[in-house]
Amino acid sequence: MRVKDLWVPVAAFLTFVLIKTLSWTWRVRFVPENALERARSYNEGTYLLACWHENNLAAMFCHLDVKGATLASRRNAGQILSLTIKRFGWDTIRGSRKRGGKEAREAMVNYLQQNNLPVAITVDGASGPRRRTKPGILNIAVRTGVPIVPAVGLASRYWVIKSSWDQMRVPKPFARLTCAYGEPLYPPTDLKGEAFDAYLVKINKELNAIEARLAEQIGHTLPPISQALLEASESEAPPPQTT
Repeated sequence: MRVKDLWVPVAAFLTFVLIKTLSWTWRVRFVPENALERARSYNEGTYLLACWHENNLAAMFCHLDVKGATLASRRNAGQILSLTIKRFGWDTIRGSRKRGGKEAREAMVNYLQQNNLPVAITVDGASGPRRRTKPGILNIAVRTGVPIVPAVGLASRYWVIKSSWDQMRVPKPFARLTCAYGEPLYPPTDLKGEAFDAYLVKINKELNAIEARLAEQIGHTLPPISQALLEASESEAPPPQTT
């Protein structure tokens, strides 16, 4: 390995140490408390876990002790993520809309067919539009018959990366992390056309509703979200046709 390539595994190791250290300060709970047990009963534990990219860190940190797979890009940031979460026992599937998207979809299909484990996907990532589910997760669900389980992770204390496209939220030390699961969604296997687009909007609405409900339940103050953004998220207009 060339010296200039060493920074990626070093960065991944340091990231793992940081997350592991912070995890000792976080208090994690699920809503409902048996959410994980219920999810494991869906389709023998094989399901697609869907969340917004902006809530991704809180959701991921709630699942450090859970086994499954997630999608990571083929860029250096994706390699760092892949090496980091592998240390927590997660598998990674590499690819994105711009690089290796088709191969990643096939790998996710194969993973779901060969393992009784979930695959977690940030449905509007990795570059937006914000809160607009891309077709990839629905294509996989239709093809495999695997249910989609919407999930939201919230931190009681967090930083907002205002320069990011989605206003990413980063949990602070000693925060309370809460993850809520919605009911599983079983899209029809013959879904296509306008019905397919409408189902993408249904996923958007489910995620928005779970977030609002969870925030109210735990007394959490969400960062300001414009009405225009929510209306676009829940619009019946066809979303951008990307992975």
